[in-house]
Amino acid sequence: MRKGRLALFALPLAIGVAVAVARSEGTGGASPASPASAGPVALLATPARADATASEVRLVEVAGGASPTTRELFRSTLFHARGAVVRGDVLAGGRVVVLVADEAGAAQADPDWGAALHRVDATGARLLARGLYHASRPLASADGSVYVERGASGPWPTRDEAQAGRLRTDALALDAIDPVSGAARTVTTWTGYTLHIAGELGGDLVVYRVAYEGAELVAIDRASGRVRRVAPLAAFARDFSIDAARGAVVLGNRDEKDSRTWVVDRIDLRSGARERLHAQRDEAPVPYLTPGGDVRWSTSPAAASLDAPFVARLAAAGERLEPIGGGLR
Repeated sequence: MRKGRLALFALPLAIGVAVAVARSEGTGGASPASPASAGPVALLATPARADATASEVRLVEVAGGASPTTRELFRSTLFHARGAVVRGDVLAGGRVVVLVADEAGAAQADPDWGAALHRVDATGARLLARGLYHASRPLASADGSVYVERGASGPWPTRDEAQAGRLRTDALALDAIDPVSGAARTVTTWTGYTLHIAGELGGDLVVYRVAYEGAELVAIDRASGRVRRVAPLAAFARDFSIDAARGAVVLGNRDEKDSRTWVVDRIDLRSGARERLHAQRDEAPVPYLTPGGDVRWSTSPAAASLDAPFVARLAAAGERLEPIGGGLR
């Protein structure tokens, strides 16, 4: 598991309340890192104003034992479109942050494909690539490249097509961007609604792709671009985490038969076998992986079908999770 983390501040800078976003790749049951080994932590602070045109990026180093200390490694400003969505990842080594943000001017010309990729380090912020999907998150890969979703808007559906449920179909691409030079290599292209990068496992990118014909999970070989279908999905999947120890992906989605029920599934990336971990009658579950390999999710006071062994482990640990909803005790 990489040591870098990205923390997103959704509130004004003076308040300083953070939501941690860290991709877990599985540790085979290892204990979470101690403060002494936490390493660099990246913080992205965006003012909670609709007219905000800049975000602040800070990289701090956490060290110490019982009384951990922090040391700021650098602070930089990223300028972007007014009210932009900003998301990112940390390169291996934890000293470079890559961010996708809507670009001033380009975002107005084509709001869906007006985002840009930036590299932020101790020397400041530098533009790497344009034409990225709005609100997409880059993947800082273990191979050193940054993978992004790019594309161009297609024609809007006719009235008859829209009545049949068809949306605008775009020309999509997954590109590998060199984080130093900005050079781009196209891994694969597709025509559809989205090519969402869910994560990576070994030499494959794990991608959730959606078109009028349906949605599916695929594995795309980073070197050759070869696409292997893993499993069909309902077209509402979100909150993906890669469980490298099990060779699986964990995600939230809407139930295939009951539109009022939302589920947490674990899908084997080799066989496509699906394991249902949780189901409930609202949109509350937000699944994520702990460093020890447990799958956890939020819930609400609404009646839910819970995974009894998991709940027992939480109860024994005296834990309560409440990122959304009433929490799970």
